Amino acid sequence: MRIQEKQKALEQEVIANLCAIPKMPENMLPHTVYVEEEGEDGYGHGIPVYTMYRLEEIRTDGSCTLYNAESRERFTCRHLHEINMDWLVTVWERYLELCVEQDIWKGNAVAFLKDRTGKPEEEIISFVETS
Repeated sequence: MRIQEKQKALEQEVIANLCAIPKMPENMLPHTVYVEEEGEDGYGHGIPVYTMYRLEEIRTDGSCTLYNAESRERFTCRHLHEINMDWLVTVWERYLELCVEQDIWKGNAVAFLKDRTGKPEEEIISFVETS
């Protein structure tokens, strides 16, 4: 597998995980993220620029709400795949930290594994409790 394919697979995995969050921890959102967009240089040529947004909502289909504080615009029909990969990982890592801090990780882990594995809930609870 080529490196771009690995990166795309990782991006899809992180997005799928974010979309499958059963219970969003308190203070998880909004979260700062960056999106690579096309800007213009001094000659009117297109150049990549990173625009800062606040990620305000994540929906199960991967769509999201982004807010640009500089322009004061809210975009309700954006998608997680537009967000720079480093920031997707940062959001996921923050989710994991908050789950532990707020002691909701076990419930979220059970719900997540139940949805992903199809195993009986008792088996999943036993697995999570021993982890």
